[in-house]
Amino acid sequence: MVDGFQQAALQSRLGIPLIYGVDAVHGNNNVYGATIFPHNVGLRATRDADLAQRIGVATALEVRTSGVHLPLLCVCGCNRVSNCNRGRDCVFGHFVYTAIGAIAVAITAVAGVIAGVMVYPRWGRCYESYSENTDIVRKTTSIITGLQGKPPVDHPKGYSFVAGRNNVISCAKHFVGDGGTEKGVNEGNTVSSFDDLESTHVAPYLDCISQGVSAVMASYSTIDKLTEPQGSNYRYCISAAVSAGLDMVMVPRRYKQFIEDLTFLVESGEVPLSGIDDCYS
Repeated sequence: MVDGFQQAALQSRLGIPLIYGVDAVHGNNNVYGATIFPHNVGLRATRDADLAQRIGVATALEVRTSGVHLPLLCVCGCNRVSNCNRGRDCVFGHFVYTAIGAIAVAITAVAGVIAGVMVYPRWGRCYESYSENTDIVRKTTSIITGLQGKPPVDHPKGYSFVAGRNNVISCAKHFVGDGGTEKGVNEGNTVSSFDDLESTHVAPYLDCISQGVSAVMASYSTIDKLTEPQGSNYRYCISAAVSAGLDMVMVPRRYKQFIEDLTFLVESGEVPLSGIDDCYS
């Protein structure tokens, strides 16, 4: 199936290859007969960074076998209740991960690594987080090396790395504070001091970047919420998201309007074409 999509994309007018992503959350769990590993909340009990890396190796191989290059796992969520300094609070709304494929749709195999730290156990997705302890979450980011391969010593810091055909693109998610929303509300807001945000929620992403992670997914509330009432100015939402630096946007339903509006924004000069080119470079 994926190969068929890819061939069709390469035969299109623009010939841009697809990036096809699947939720390989604990193994390539959408495929019959694939190896299924425990959820992240169970793996944390092992405190075993080497095990996490070996799971990454196995998952990468089984994902690539199915023709996919991008598995969506979780590596950075933390679940710890913290006391906020109300005098320095920041409200972090969640943005959508999207593919700036308005000009061309992008699909690829990516492995998503949840790097979120769970703060409130009432969060319905808390089992996706490795721990409420940031240090434990940071240790389990070793799964990225298993998925992508280990960068050579001379590989420049902060640049993505994928070793070869048996490896996949990994994606750290959901940046940032997905496990720290108020009262554990899914797709809610994380209210935190800058210091706590950095030490609790941001820290695992730095470990992901140091291992050459290929992508970082913005947290998963929709960009529609940039406007009130929700979705009242979809074009502005697109402009704000792209201008903020999103290179890829997941649009399952309103993709036709997304393509039309982003095309208009580029043609009108509100979104520079250089920014679109940068998404594909």
